[in-house]
Amino acid sequence: MPPKKESEFTAIIRSLRQGGRESEVETRLIVPLIHHLGYTGENFKDKITLKGVGEADFICYVDQNPYLAIEAKSNTVNLSDPSAKSYLEAKFQLFTYMNSDSLSGVPYGLLINGKNAQVFQRKNKVIFPFTAILNLENDTDKTISLLKKILKKPSSYQNKKTPLIVSIYNNKGGVGKTVTTGNFDYILIDCPTNWSFFSKIGVSVSDAVLIPVNYQAAQAIHNAVQVIDKFIPEVWIERKGGGPEVLPILFNNAYTDPTSKKHFDNVRKDEIRKLTKDKWYSNLFEKAIEIRHHHEIATSLFLYMDQNGPSPYTLKNNQTKIFKEYEEILESIFGS
Repeated sequence: MPPKKESEFTAIIRSLRQGGRESEVETRLIVPLIHHLGYTGENFKDKITLKGVGEADFICYVDQNPYLAIEAKSNTVNLSDPSAKSYLEAKFQLFTYMNSDSLSGVPYGLLINGKNAQVFQRKNKVIFPFTAILNLENDTDKTISLLKKILKKPSSYQNKKTPLIVSIYNNKGGVGKTVTTGNFDYILIDCPTNWSFFSKIGVSVSDAVLIPVNYQAAQAIHNAVQVIDKFIPEVWIERKGGGPEVLPILFNNAYTDPTSKKHFDNVRKDEIRKLTKDKWYSNLFEKAIEIRHHHEIATSLFLYMDQNGPSPYTLKNNQTKIFKEYEEILESIFGS
């Protein structure tokens, strides 16, 4: 099949039946799009079984390495509203495939249904939007051109190294936002507590948001749920689905005494179960990462100057248990 010209995709989009099946989107739109991106029959496969997670619609390869995972949906599935249940389910389905053992290194993902399309990118363990939700019906040529610019088959496999911008936010003080920011070697934004101008800007420009929650404070859990349930969707709508993704909850100041920990584990789980029942974000708490300490930045543990000048929030000794604990957390959340 010769590659289609960008102008030909307008006719393809218009010819898709309203209420058509997913298979129609695949054969009439996605296969021509894959060829348009430069992938031939030997460079892509469809209906790939991924052990334990399901079947990916399409995988495109470069140098025999997975380069692009495509999740197709019928044009009856609403992919235009980033807070809609149908969109969230489709997005997380794609993420599940991209996080499978077979595709754990795939750098790009595409969600598409004939009306809308969106590209996602991976940075180590974190998958986040590369584009906003794109309109295929009104801006077909422009959208196809953009998709080709981003996803065109390269001459050789390359996983571009791009920084990940992460905002640290919870609608509550004293939960370890600033000390968390100071100990991760990424581009991090320490947002103020209140959902004010500065917090909104910080979260809005981020690829992902990390929400620290004081292990011992029930109110911090309530506030975290409010952030995920109300504040983050505001940003999604403003950015047309362009992010940020919410990372697993970071519980800090955890109890080390086994008896106390068991008691608070039970209390915490009951509280979380009530707050997140049947919500899309319940898994963020189920996958929560714990750090045993919540170190105040005003203590002698941290440097303020080193041989190169100002060094805010830098641990003095990188051989300490504290340093190694933060290092393990970084690996758990972001990967190496």
